[in-house]
Amino acid sequence: HPALSPSLPKDRSQLASSQSVAPFTWYNLAFVRIYQERSRSLRDKCDMAGRAKVKLESALARLNDLETIIEDQKQVVEQKKTIIEDQKQVVEQKKTIIEDQK
Repeated sequence: HPALSPSLPKDRSQLASSQSVAPFTWYNLAFVRIYQERSRSLRDKCDMAGRAKVKLESALARLNDLETIIEDQKQVVEQKKTIIEDQKQVVEQKKTIIEDQK
């Protein structure tokens, strides 16, 4: 198992002089190493998730900024349309006045 460090003896009896304590000690060390590896893995995943969260929040903020810019540009276009319509009316009025003067 990769969580078991190579420093663990393969022969459990090498860990303790008493045969009754040796299996317990070996299993205890094995489970401690497995726990440490899983704990490290979980911390790594939490760190990655934290970095991903920051990147996603940043991307969302940029999207919100772009949305605001687009909405502002839409308003500018609408204002220009209104100005153009007003100018068309003025032109039509002047045209009518000129026609009437003929």
